Amino acid sequence: MVERAKCCSRPAVLRRCRVISCLAIPAFGGALTTSPNQGLDVAIVGGGIAGLASAVSLRAIGGVRKVRVFERGEGFGEYGGFGLALWPNGLRALRHMDTSLHDEVVRSGSVIGERMFTTAESTSIDYCREREAFGHPMLCLRLLSLHNALRRTALRLGCDILSGMSCEKVYPSLGEDGKKRAALLMAVGQGLEEEEEEEEVVLADFVIGADGLNSVVRARLGDDSKPRDTHCVWFFGIVGHAACPILLRSRVHTFFLSDPTKAASLMPCGDHNTYWAVALTGDNIKEAMALRGDDQEMKRFLKAQFGECNALVKLIEATPPHQVHRRRIEDRPATKSFVSGAGPDEFYSALVGDAAHPTRPSLGQGANMALEDAVQLALVLRETTSIEDALRQYDSARVLRCAKLQGDSDFVAEQALKLGEDDWPAHGGDGQASRNRPANKGMGDAEFVYNWEPLKLHHFPWQPK
Repeated sequence: MVERAKCCSRPAVLRRCRVISCLAIPAFGGALTTSPNQGLDVAIVGGGIAGLASAVSLRAIGGVRKVRVFERGEGFGEYGGFGLALWPNGLRALRHMDTSLHDEVVRSGSVIGERMFTTAESTSIDYCREREAFGHPMLCLRLLSLHNALRRTALRLGCDILSGMSCEKVYPSLGEDGKKRAALLMAVGQGLEEEEEEEEVVLADFVIGADGLNSVVRARLGDDSKPRDTHCVWFFGIVGHAACPILLRSRVHTFFLSDPTKAASLMPCGDHNTYWAVALTGDNIKEAMALRGDDQEMKRFLKAQFGECNALVKLIEATPPHQVHRRRIEDRPATKSFVSGAGPDEFYSALVGDAAHPTRPSLGQGANMALEDAVQLALVLRETTSIEDALRQYDSARVLRCAKLQGDSDFVAEQALKLGEDDWPAHGGDGQASRNRPANKGMGDAEFVYNWEPLKLHHFPWQPK
């Protein structure tokens, strides 16, 4: 089992290039059925949530024998300080993957019991009923906790995880038997302590693009769209509950609206920690981006912007300066297809996570959608007799659903900060969700969002173009 690629020296001018060929490993017997797709050699580009979830699902659900994950570097940098919410659809996807994985993730987070909507003038509380309605609660946790749990499970199931390997290019290749394969040109050594770097070519039967917003795999599918500025800047951090003990006792997810251009979210995220994030739009963006990156300067700026939210100010004050992070939010237009391989000059590939559908964080569905992708892809590989049919099934199951969730997230992001205080409920909430609140506006059919299950197969024929 390999966790780190060996990095070799290279000539002073020209970088050497060698080919990594497929190595046989013992069959994995976790799948319920036998499919020719289980013999595939799968390369996953990207070792984030989407990539590791795909690796776990391919082994635990799909029974795929050889799964390799190639990740640029070790760790998350600023995203180690990022929190996220798993909703019933995401937790259901984890349970489909592996029951022990699901249980570990739930233990590492905080189950939310109430959502509080507040302004400087009013407060209202909604009681969370996701568990009663959809079988799973709303869970808040650190991104790093979810990532570590997925990584441990992938290694336990026999996946190879190779760090310091950045995919620079993907192109079609033919194997000695004449079958279509993919060749991945990897820069080896990036993101690791070693200074030496070389190139390697990795061969695979099937490539999964889990390489995020600027996906190399997506570009090879012919999508030349570029990331878009959403005119929103986020600041975020994680701090211990001691900074604001009431958040530990109440298990409340708090939304705070300062004015139509400023909003904040506070939520417990497991291990006695609280995650805070603020979103700034409008004229605030120029000032936020003009900050030189000085940690103390960012903290002073944020406290001045949200001085009326005492809990947030306490959390910002208690956050170590170097753990206050800034991120300009970008997204990308939806792609019409998540797969390739129908044409004679194409290799077999599928996109998952942000590589397929980068989604604004306004509905908190990004990670949940990535977990859904992983389960659905593994299921269709297991239940079909050819990779062509599996790709067709995956595309038909995911594209329309993800497009709707992307659209709903865009709507909420654009509308939420336009609300005035008259649109928010008065103090003394009745436990019922207000239809005009940012957390619910655009959701429309909660059944569609939260009651997700992987789709059954319809056996659409794959028609090469």
